Amino acid sequence: MPVVLELGAAGTGAALAQFVRHAISQVQQFGLGLTLTLSIACGDDQPRALQPRSSGEPFPEEVHKSAKLGSIESDVTVPNGQQARVPCATCHSLVDTQKPAERPDELKDFHRGLAFKHGSLACVACHQAERPDALHLANGEKLSMNEALALCAQCHGPQKRSFDHGAHGGLNGHWDARRGPRLKNHCVDCHDPHAPQIPVVKPVLPPIDRGVVPRHAGGAHGQPPPAPEPTPAARKASR
Repeated sequence: MPVVLELGAAGTGAALAQFVRHAISQVQQFGLGLTLTLSIACGDDQPRALQPRSSGEPFPEEVHKSAKLGSIESDVTVPNGQQARVPCATCHSLVDTQKPAERPDELKDFHRGLAFKHGSLACVACHQAERPDALHLANGEKLSMNEALALCAQCHGPQKRSFDHGAHGGLNGHWDARRGPRLKNHCVDCHDPHAPQIPVVKPVLPPIDRGVVPRHAGGAHGQPPPAPEPTPAARKASR
């Protein structure tokens, strides 16, 4: 049995609250099988104009240029409270690359204590031997640090495909590219290239399955419900 409840342009919180109470009473009266249609008019009671159909050329889609690709954190704190970053070339321009390190534990002067958990790869599998602050593909093609996304894609194809479609990595901007630009996260915004697996974390608040646990069976966010207020008789007996 459908019931249509309409609220005119009263525009006051009291009128809206009265309307909601009336709607709830109708639901309780007719049972769970009720089809309830709420028609609320606001302001001058005019329907909101539909947005025009998107047209024209799509806006550009860019990938975030992370500072991690060309610099490293130092132990110096700058006035804004963040750690100062040092360009890679500051140190690597002074490094003797005649014998590049094969494994992180061979690093004696730079990056000591570097945590590496990325398969059995050697440093030169991704870094150029003669230029450790640059990269290369498996076929030998040389890349700058800003082209690291292509290096990730040669091994992580499924993730790159999902990234291209917007299902992996996240983005900011417009879903409809004809309405505005998009800015995608870079791989290194979420993953450490030397230890890319994101650690397992425990949610701050436990999830609630609303299909199993009634909404009012527990307190907020799965916490035990608050103790009921004692009745006047119970308060009098406890004195």
